[in-house]
Amino acid sequence: MRAGHLDSTLDRQAAVDDLNRWANEFPLNEGQVLSQDEDLLRQLIPGDFQESVLGERFTPNDAGHIRMSLLASQIVSTIKSRVKHEVPESDPGYETAVITAAFHYVWQNVGEDAQQRVLTPYEVFIYGRGTPPDRIWCFAELARHLACDTVLIAPKQAEQPLPPLVGVLTTRDELLLFEPSLGIPLADLSATPTGLLPNTPATLKEVLETPDFFKNYQFAAVEKMGLGEFAYPIKHEHLKSVEILIAGHPSQWAPRMASVEFRTPSDQEALFYTGLGQNSLRQNGAYDRVVGVGAKNGWWAANDVQVWLDPLALDIRLEQDRNSPATSAANWQQMNRIMQGPEVVNATGNGIELAQRSLEDVRIEQ
Repeated sequence: MRAGHLDSTLDRQAAVDDLNRWANEFPLNEGQVLSQDEDLLRQLIPGDFQESVLGERFTPNDAGHIRMSLLASQIVSTIKSRVKHEVPESDPGYETAVITAAFHYVWQNVGEDAQQRVLTPYEVFIYGRGTPPDRIWCFAELARHLACDTVLIAPKQAEQPLPPLVGVLTTRDELLLFEPSLGIPLADLSATPTGLLPNTPATLKEVLETPDFFKNYQFAAVEKMGLGEFAYPIKHEHLKSVEILIAGHPSQWAPRMASVEFRTPSDQEALFYTGLGQNSLRQNGAYDRVVGVGAKNGWWAANDVQVWLDPLALDIRLEQDRNSPATSAANWQQMNRIMQGPEVVNATGNGIELAQRSLEDVRIEQ
């Protein structure tokens, strides 16, 4: 199910059949429970989406999730190797540097596309185009492989709906802030810049402790980024009352995926399961971590934290489209066929032969 094989040399349904056969033939030991958050999942996941998360059998979208996890692991490994040349792993700022590099990687490699297509982060990375929510989901996939949780931060008390900020909860329980609309970390732009783009995101704690943070941000943005009459919409008081949406693929919350994670060889860096609540594979699930940090700092209450539903809705729509002969499926099928090409020929001493690598293979290498 690795990148470049699923849906090309490996049939997706065959991969799912193998997963379900493996689960039946090699069950967990009697009494062994990996996830204990089913009640929480039923509380957070609306009824229409519960089957995709709580179902016992693996699905075609689970296969896609495993493939994306393998690709995300490779991307993060490459990012880490680049960051190490500038920031040693022993440096306290190393984690922030890697997370920021992952953010820049997504925004530089996925061009903004206003057209909404039914695509997962894998297709978005391969095609190199995506909507703002697509980019956020792609970033969340990379952050997950840094043992971090990604959230959307939506101000509740604003005169009109505001675009969300993106927050990454680090292993040090700091919430780093990013501005997806501008494609930059939410840094203090009044400070002396160290490069073309801001590289040190502010934490939510720092922003809340700086009443004029966004005032400085707006003026600096106009001057340093050439945004003309740009008026930054978010104000300091907006972050005092927020709604938090936890970002992630539905499969990473699914208890069935915990068995895959549990049996993954120790040398496999890809992560397949996160869990929202209590489980045996992680000290705290994503929901528990996010709620805990908010309560500890007085930022939000448990009822302010929900699961981002866009990936769940897209997951179901993608499964419907993939199996549908109707026009709605044409876009996904056509783009998939394109990435299996081109059928160009290479000249050899004995004549000509078809190219050995597809566009998908080339994009994966990039």
